[in-house]
Amino acid sequence: ECTRILSEIIKRNDGLTHPLIAEHGDTKKIVELVIFSSDKGLCGTFNENLFKKVASFISSKKAEGVSVNCHVFGKKGKGYLKRQGLLAAKEFTGIGKPEMDALIADEIASLVGKYSSGECDQALLAYNQFKGASADPVIFKRLLPATPPDVKKRYGIDYIYEPTKEEVVDLVINETISSSFRLAYLESAAAELLSRMVAMEKATKNAGDLIGLLTMQYNKARQAAITRELVDIVGGAEALK
Repeated sequence: ECTRILSEIIKRNDGLTHPLIAEHGDTKKIVELVIFSSDKGLCGTFNENLFKKVASFISSKKAEGVSVNCHVFGKKGKGYLKRQGLLAAKEFTGIGKPEMDALIADEIASLVGKYSSGECDQALLAYNQFKGASADPVIFKRLLPATPPDVKKRYGIDYIYEPTKEEVVDLVINETISSSFRLAYLESAAAELLSRMVAMEKATKNAGDLIGLLTMQYNKARQAAITRELVDIVGGAEALK
């Protein structure tokens, strides 16, 4: 809805500018990267695929002379950065807990403040999309600068803005940024649950297959033991004749 409203405003206002839309280029050579991992394991390749992409991204940015500040959600992401010798700018654990909502709001405000003050060139979100059994669900989504919607059609009328057009635009852009961040958080949490469900289903199937195989081996061994006993009995009976 925020994107639709922003689209309508842009249609009617050529040359619309805002500090959170304006590109900074590579003035600071600093990128803020928010990584959404999980707090717990047993979720298949959910974290593994994410960390591979993150490692590749950090390496490519380092080669370009760009510093990456990592903001990590989840204990698994925290542990991964520690193993790689990387220091996280911020760490958040307790995904799904009520207090996480306030922490997310503070993180969004912090990123917006950094971009507005020119402390970073970009802010990106790295997370798993909720796409079922997709081969590559990990994406990097730009959060800042906010990407205005693609506008092709323009109408000749304008709205009446209350209190002012600038305040409305500011509110809509900030709400768009906030909703994008929260959507990534929720989509990552949903993808984690799906990945865990698939992993447990595969583990259950593998366990069933293993039980079937062991049962077959047990029955063969039991049958062989019975056969040997029968042979011994028959051999003993023949010897007594």
